[in-house]
Amino acid sequence: ALDRLFRERYPNSNGAKCALEMAFLDLQGKIRNQPLRELLGVPQPQQALESSYTISVSNKMKEIQTQRDTALKRGYSFLKLKLGGRRD
Repeated sequence: ALDRLFRERYPNSNGAKCALEMAFLDLQGKIRNQPLRELLGVPQPQQALESSYTISVSNKMKEIQTQRDTALKRGYSFLKLKLGGRRD
């Protein structure tokens, strides 16, 4: 029903639809006292999954270097640099 509503009334709102779906899944997990992974039938990973660190848009190289150094000190090995654009 939610999928149909979004397709019909809000055809270009995939981000909002995703946010609502995640909120509903989170709520269901809290009610059942289960992590989302278990609700979706995903097995426990054998090791921790790595995540990336996003470096914010900046036109100052020193700010970018400071964010990079912070991420590396925290143990991140994947860095994502936002470059910006007209809509950022």
